[in-house]
Amino acid sequence: MNQSRKMTTLIFVWASLPHLKSISRLFNLILTNLFIPTSSIPKL
Repeated sequence: MNQSRKMTTLIFVWASLPHLKSISRLFNLILTNLFIPTSSIPKL
């Protein structure tokens, strides 16, 4: 059962490999949008 789950995860990761770059780019964009306004506010 555990081996089957590991294989499923491996297949899923392999299938999503082409999308990883765009996903990480989107994630970076979201993080940048979240954190740049916060960091531009002076710390109290």
